[in-house]
Amino acid sequence: MTTSEITHFQSIPWVSHLLDDPSYTSVPIRTRGPSIKLSADDYFFTRTLNTPTTISFCLMQFKNPHPGSPIHTPPSEPVHELRVFFTVGEDVMGPPGSMHGGATASLLDECMGLLLTSGGWFKSLFNAEKTHFCGPVTAYLNTTYLRRVPTPGTIVVYACVKEVVDLRKWKVEAEIRDGEGNVCSRAECLFVKLEAKI
Repeated sequence: MTTSEITHFQSIPWVSHLLDDPSYTSVPIRTRGPSIKLSADDYFFTRTLNTPTTISFCLMQFKNPHPGSPIHTPPSEPVHELRVFFTVGEDVMGPPGSMHGGATASLLDECMGLLLTSGGWFKSLFNAEKTHFCGPVTAYLNTTYLRRVPTPGTIVVYACVKEVVDLRKWKVEAEIRDGEGNVCSRAECLFVKLEAKI
């Protein structure tokens, strides 16, 4: 996260109020920021959706499992909840004033994936030779569209791990909320650990 992202989100009253909540800790997003080295695991969010007219700003926060204790990066134990604030632009619109349904599903999927890949569930996302991705991949994503996601504008995505099976399968749920707290879309996803050659 950059100083400009923090300043940007603190200038939005409803986001600033949420950022004051001590039960959440801001953490860097591995696919964003000035020092990101592009790798083959997420060009879509690192490049395509990292522009002033797609996703101009984003800020991720982990929910602290032990309120009052700091969360380290990477976390010393798996994090079960996060939220990510996004300021989105006109190039993710479908109908005027509304986010495209595919962009909506992509944001939900990305945030649920970030919970696993950045939240301490994996020591490494690649094997030692960097030839196999060892992180989680989406097995299914069920998305429910409840109301339009206002675009351009600022939204927040909440994600939560609901079930873990043998550290090989994770059921994760997420929802997009607007600035008034309305749930616009929600999703349920099954991630599986899969070694895929890159």
